[in-house]
Amino acid sequence: MSELNDIVVESATRLFSDACTADLYDGLEGGGWPADLWRLATDTGLTSAIDTESDGGRCLPLDLLTALARAAGAKAAPIPIVETLLGQFALKAAGLAVPDGPLAFGPVLTTDVLALERRGADWLLSGDLHRIPWGRHVHAVVAVARCGQSHATVCIPRPTPSSLGQNYAGEPRDNFVFDAWPLAAASVGEEGRGLDADTLYFHAALWRSAQMAGAMQTALDLSLRYSMEREQFGRPIGKFQAVQQQMAMMASQVAAGAAAVEAAVAAAADGHQAGLAVAATKARVSEAAGHVVAISHQVHGAMGFTREHALHRSTRRLMAWRDEFGSEAEWSAWIGRTVAGIGGDQLWSFVTAAQDFPSANSFRLNHHA
Repeated sequence: MSELNDIVVESATRLFSDACTADLYDGLEGGGWPADLWRLATDTGLTSAIDTESDGGRCLPLDLLTALARAAGAKAAPIPIVETLLGQFALKAAGLAVPDGPLAFGPVLTTDVLALERRGADWLLSGDLHRIPWGRHVHAVVAVARCGQSHATVCIPRPTPSSLGQNYAGEPRDNFVFDAWPLAAASVGEEGRGLDADTLYFHAALWRSAQMAGAMQTALDLSLRYSMEREQFGRPIGKFQAVQQQMAMMASQVAAGAAAVEAAVAAAADGHQAGLAVAATKARVSEAAGHVVAISHQVHGAMGFTREHALHRSTRRLMAWRDEFGSEAEWSAWIGRTVAGIGGDQLWSFVTAAQDFPSANSFRLNHHA
């Protein structure tokens, strides 16, 4: 990482380490809002994807934003930091104003579709959005809707959820129903400009993978520490070969996930084979998450299942995040379809990057075609 990335990650890690206390997590189990934590993150500049010192306020580099996502995931920060950063990223790409406060984005599920219809100078939005992260608390939901034969980014200010839900970690995941919902022209981007729904989904998969990489590293660190503190038969359990083997397996999964994220960020930054790289990363990180959760709880034993121990803050999020924005099975199927579309005669050229293939380089989901 660059020196700037190191500074931002260090600042985020320090803030989340100090502010994310056991009392804070306990108070949020019912879907509450951590106002003090959000204010601290905002005052520190961690909730802004915009470089205000650049001409025109460009977005910060992708590697910096994903590094921040990983830091937030490592500390299980219970705020929509990734959702807000990616929402700002999408609004900026569409040329729309970025509102203050926390944001969410959608669709989260590929089966959700929004449609725009013009009414005079304004617009009407129709469709459903399911499992929107932190939906009840955000100041706006950023979404991509169909607009004729094209798409448009919309900013929906303070919509009311139709039903409330939560994920395994107790974080809000809410549903919205829009039936001819009126939107001012200033809240709708130019047709065809900015991210389409597929591209937003790929970015979300990449950024969520970065969060998961951070959470897996924390689970590994906690397990290593516990294995050297917990004694059995007169010595730390980490000295037993069976435990060492388990720890080595977990470390290899964490390393593989982190390497996949770094490779996908590099690919997405220059656009080369970005779609396939992101798909492979989310599939690999989701697979690794299952192994990390299982082994870390095996190492901790009964202690790891208690609410008092910090392990569950990471493992519960890993179990929730592994299926968000595409599960391991869904992305593996997408990769299979993409490789089949490339064809056997051209596959080696594609793998060795000798030439580009638009069907796999673009951020597209084949089943949306």
